[in-house]
Amino acid sequence: MLNLKYRATATFTSADIKDLAENEPIFYEVWANRPDGWTAKCKAFFESNGDDTELGLDVVGLSLVSVAQDGEKWPCVGRDGAQALRESIEAQNPGYGDYFIRNLTVAIFDQQISREDSRLGNSSEPLTPSVNGSKKKKSRSVATKA
Repeated sequence: MLNLKYRATATFTSADIKDLAENEPIFYEVWANRPDGWTAKCKAFFESNGDDTELGLDVVGLSLVSVAQDGEKWPCVGRDGAQALRESIEAQNPGYGDYFIRNLTVAIFDQQISREDSRLGNSSEPLTPSVNGSKKKKSRSVATKA
């Protein structure tokens, strides 16, 4: 029997996504891998210039597993979970729920992409052209512990 350690979710906080609301941080638990349909929904959301709250609810619904704050944790799965999150924010901040969901959609996308970039070791610098026109990756030294 294999004894692999794998956690199917990842977490980030409202502070990680630069949400400066003056309250206890919100902890978001998301799927570690992109669920089916996630990429297409994100593409459609960004093609709408980030203005389509309905698509935002779809992305958030596909991404979130739970939200937590002040020691309490609530499941937040699917479109219904995303809508419940929007309504919770809207109840305390009338007119802000849609904006919150759209910003959270961008934050979830950014978190997913930045985690992939950091784990894959993608360079933020452009590749240097080779003599024959193909791109060559700059060599990077790997730091080791002493």
